[in-house]
Amino acid sequence: MGGRYAILQNLPSLERIDLTGCNHLIECPNLDGSPNLKSIRLLLCKSLLDVHPSIFSLPKIEKLVVSHCKALKRLCSDYCSPSLRHLLAFGCSNLEEFSVPIVAHRSKIILYLSSTALSEVPPIILHLKNVDYFSFNISYSLEKLPSNFATTIVLTDPEKREDDTCIVLSRILPTPAFLSLKKLCFFNCKSLSKLPDNIDVLQSLQLLSVIKCLIISLPERIKNLRQLMALDILHCVKLQYLPPLPSSIEVFRTMECKSLETISSLTSKLPCRKHGVMFRFYNSMNLDKHAYDAVLKDLKSRMALGSSNYAKDGNLFYCIPCKSDMPNDCHPYYHSIKASLVTVEVPPDCWISSGLVFYLHLSQNQSCILDLKDAIFGSECYLKKSCNEWERIASSCNQEWFGAPMNHNIFPFKLKSDHMALWYDAKCCSTIREAIKEGKSGTACNPIFKFVFYAQTKDNVELVTNGCGIRWMHLDFVKDKGKSNQDVESNSPYRICLIRNNFSAVRLGKLLTLQRWSKPPSRWMKMNVNWSIDPQNSRGGCGGVIRDNHGFWIRGFTAPIAVADNNKILGELIAIKMGLELAWSMQVPRLICGSDCYKALKLCMNPKRNKMILHKNPASSTALSVLYDIYELLQRKWTVEFFWLPRNENWNANDMAAKAAKDQTLGAFVWDLPPPDLSHLLKRSSCSDKIVIQGDLKSGEAGILL
Repeated sequence: MGGRYAILQNLPSLERIDLTGCNHLIECPNLDGSPNLKSIRLLLCKSLLDVHPSIFSLPKIEKLVVSHCKALKRLCSDYCSPSLRHLLAFGCSNLEEFSVPIVAHRSKIILYLSSTALSEVPPIILHLKNVDYFSFNISYSLEKLPSNFATTIVLTDPEKREDDTCIVLSRILPTPAFLSLKKLCFFNCKSLSKLPDNIDVLQSLQLLSVIKCLIISLPERIKNLRQLMALDILHCVKLQYLPPLPSSIEVFRTMECKSLETISSLTSKLPCRKHGVMFRFYNSMNLDKHAYDAVLKDLKSRMALGSSNYAKDGNLFYCIPCKSDMPNDCHPYYHSIKASLVTVEVPPDCWISSGLVFYLHLSQNQSCILDLKDAIFGSECYLKKSCNEWERIASSCNQEWFGAPMNHNIFPFKLKSDHMALWYDAKCCSTIREAIKEGKSGTACNPIFKFVFYAQTKDNVELVTNGCGIRWMHLDFVKDKGKSNQDVESNSPYRICLIRNNFSAVRLGKLLTLQRWSKPPSRWMKMNVNWSIDPQNSRGGCGGVIRDNHGFWIRGFTAPIAVADNNKILGELIAIKMGLELAWSMQVPRLICGSDCYKALKLCMNPKRNKMILHKNPASSTALSVLYDIYELLQRKWTVEFFWLPRNENWNANDMAAKAAKDQTLGAFVWDLPPPDLSHLLKRSSCSDKIVIQGDLKSGEAGILL
């Protein structure tokens, strides 16, 4: 259709015209002879100079697309059909004049005028209300937009900059149209190095997208956006840091943010109501260890919140790039590399109070293109009823969209590394826990479960996976029943059983010791640690076991530790330090720490006096360094109490330490379940509440509260 046409022949039945990419089209012809036309696409017609006014008079016209028509200079008409709802002129870099009187009472209006030469918001559109999508260049003229002008606004770089982009934004955000805005997108803003600090004035904002911008970080005040539920940060290649996000966030995604390293925390605080969340970090391969810790902390905290009785709906879904140094909890404990199913026998007296997390290892080598794909990740759980009979008791499913928000799917998406998808389903987990309880009460056999995993697109294309599995994460230590995590933190006093000038609520003069292992009080955990020397290789190792208030195994650790002259006190101090670090990483709020080394405990319990003693003894520099680390751990906001018990009653930790000393090749290792050769540790510890007074301490030394 090159050249000019005086009139198009009558085509009364014609409904759609698509001339996308017709580079020789100079002028759109008169279309009065096609009264049933509904859609006209003139996308990428680079030579198009003008659009015939007859188009705007067509009685049934709904959509006109002239995006990326670089030569187009004007879109004008004296009349606009009430049926026209979509007018897209995005990327018309020479468009200087727009005067189309769009009818205000029409719903679902979409008007794209961004990346054009328009320097001012056209006055002819200021009467509109509740426009679905409106895009424009960042400009001071946006201040003129009325309240409730649009549900969604997309902002792009201006062709001619009036001022620093961030300064312009800081002035237009507190204006009526933005204060009532639900969705905001910054698209391809190369001049934008940061978002304005006053972004928290947008208290109606529910969705924020930042796409192909050169921002380095998000403003700290973003956490104050109390209605924000979705945040997308895509192709922001300079983004390095994420501050805490609002507690209202339900959907968060980064994609192709290759410089992102640091995450302060995923949310500033947990929400007062439970809802499902999705946090995904696609192709963010430079995330540091603290970022992975932040993801796990958020998962565990939300799991605890979901375990309360008032809210159990919504899955917790996370997807992170696979790295060799990921924390243990980023990997499944029971897993299969090749098969899509995992079979698990539940040991006795274990996991009843734990949360079940599902894992799927996604391969970077996918057989299909993921752009614009809906993917489904899920698992089905079966309980073994007899030799060849399995009963399906629960299922869990998550849906993922790999495209960009707000119809900005203009770039391809491909996984650049393997990713680990992990999720928690409170309803599914509750069903499995009930099945465990029923199985234990009705038979002497341990329940056996089979988990079948799947990953596929909605059009039934199977995604490539490199493994699947499950892990049980204990929840009791995260929160008190019926209270949020914030309640636990604010109501738990900073109380360490040490004698200090500003603490007087500790009994003096006596060190209480236990003749046998005893259960800690409700909502406490007890940790036993020990350091040992292997008689055959004369090498040292430390180990420890953490149990809950029922005596159930929660977690253990082993580490080969070489100590000069096989100094037992120093070895025990290192064991105490490593145990405290592990307990802190698990967010244990109340801990009783036990050891059979009386002198090491005394060193931990009188900071000022022992610092002075060790400072005078140069040979004790290593012990002093370890003590400094212990004191730093004790200063944190949690409650730690110490107790002494005889060596023969410290067998939990003794066995773990002996294993570490004997097998030096293991390195430092955290055990979700006991090592196979120490499976007897899985049994609940015997309990005796007999307390023995061990002896008097000198004035100023510590007492223990049990």
